[in-house]
Amino acid sequence: MKPEAGGSVAGHKAITIRMYRKGLGDCLLLGIPGSKRTFWMLVDCGLILGTPDAVTKIAEIVADVATVTDNHLDVLVVTHEHWDHVSGFVQAKQAFQALTIDALWMAWTEDPKDKLATRLRREREEKLKKLVGFVANLGARGLAAESVATGISSVLSFFNFGFGAVGGSTRDALANARGFVNGKEPIYWRPDDPPLTPPQAPCVRIFALGPPHDEKAIKKTFAKSEVYHVGAVESAVLAADQSAIGAGTPWDAFSPFDRDVGVALRPLVDAPRFASGSEDPDPLRNFLERHYLDPDPAVDEEGQDWRRIDNAWLGPAADFALALDSATNNTSLVLAIEIIESGKVILLPGDAQVGSWLSWQECVWQVAGRPVTGPELLGRTVFYKVGHHGSHNATLREKGLELMTSPELVAFIPVNREVARQKGWEEMPFLGLVQALNERTQGRVLQADRNYVLNATAASRAFAAELKQTPLFLNTRYRFSSEGRVGTAAWGIARALGPGTKMTHGARCVKSSVHTERD
Repeated sequence: MKPEAGGSVAGHKAITIRMYRKGLGDCLLLGIPGSKRTFWMLVDCGLILGTPDAVTKIAEIVADVATVTDNHLDVLVVTHEHWDHVSGFVQAKQAFQALTIDALWMAWTEDPKDKLATRLRREREEKLKKLVGFVANLGARGLAAESVATGISSVLSFFNFGFGAVGGSTRDALANARGFVNGKEPIYWRPDDPPLTPPQAPCVRIFALGPPHDEKAIKKTFAKSEVYHVGAVESAVLAADQSAIGAGTPWDAFSPFDRDVGVALRPLVDAPRFASGSEDPDPLRNFLERHYLDPDPAVDEEGQDWRRIDNAWLGPAADFALALDSATNNTSLVLAIEIIESGKVILLPGDAQVGSWLSWQECVWQVAGRPVTGPELLGRTVFYKVGHHGSHNATLREKGLELMTSPELVAFIPVNREVARQKGWEEMPFLGLVQALNERTQGRVLQADRNYVLNATAASRAFAAELKQTPLFLNTRYRFSSEGRVGTAAWGIARALGPGTKMTHGARCVKSSVHTERD
């Protein structure tokens, strides 16, 4: 039996949103009532590197997409270049090629004609090469198991950079996606583009909130109360010339001390220990035994690990890797889909982080003779796809979630906690964020790795009534009608903003008009 599509529900127009749940990754399918047929939009398709049976799972997802859409996507949206968002374009390339895909939407950061985008991509690739070389050298020196090394490898897994055995990198995935539209030029969205009302889906108006066309904003990944403390300056280790980090580079290239003032610690640490209570003939080794290595009950009952700094110099490398990851998240294409009849908004932020979120505060469009601002769109948001699998650095507080004041707000978190923990991400999703989401949504928070549990509120019951849960996906529907019923399943009193008319430019970030098609 064919799954239900977007269209009418009991005589009312409705949008369907389907979140696939086969692992840690993003893949959303939206069905929007169209002028002749349902307008289908697929937003990303990927699973994190290392997902067991990833090819089989992706194939199952794409097969469902093909069934629901009758093999026809109106738009494929690729938010940003991370493997957990784009792996499907490599792992299910032939299945995607079998679909008819009318348009490809990407952020301006993927536009080969944009000078800033080109520079940012080159800079990212150079840094990725340095990280790959750095991790390889750690492995060659017996440090592959160090937490810093495994952490950097986890960051690299978002790009599948240097792991060609699984069939391709994120660059390959984006190249494949461009090929799915049979030579058509992708649409590269910028935050100064006017909102779009697709001719095939005249009931919606689509705004691009991000990424900001501002290098400083893209690289802004720090917020004192909400995100990881990411080092602002590259470590001297990683700022070294690429030629200095080949497989044969001597240890001195990475050591914090010059050869003539330092002693290689690893041979001393790895040497066989003397019998308990015995003095080591090597005075340095004897000192290490007493004051640096694991406790010897005959000498010292307390551990001395707190003194160790032998691998502390690796710390800036982790900061460097996190900064690179966060800056890439900040290149996410951020879409706000407004239901024209009701004014309610579906917010799809990709994995946007601090700099992108803050830039939305300045965005203003002119629609039907009045300004529409970024904060206003947040205030009218009724569906929020939570960024970066619920990480605490991808949802702002004061200028983000706290601006989402609609009583109908629902949040979807594409996360799998078991996989996240296997990767060492113990706080994904971040408990404080999940709690805040539950408070803001009256308990209407969906996680991909668990079924929704009904609570006693009317809001929860209304939400559950429109929810379908299977091992493959979580599917919800949103009605919008002029009846003005309040609740998650009915999008309030009609509040038509009218058709877009051309306006003049105003202040910075102002959008000039409402378009019904794109050049």
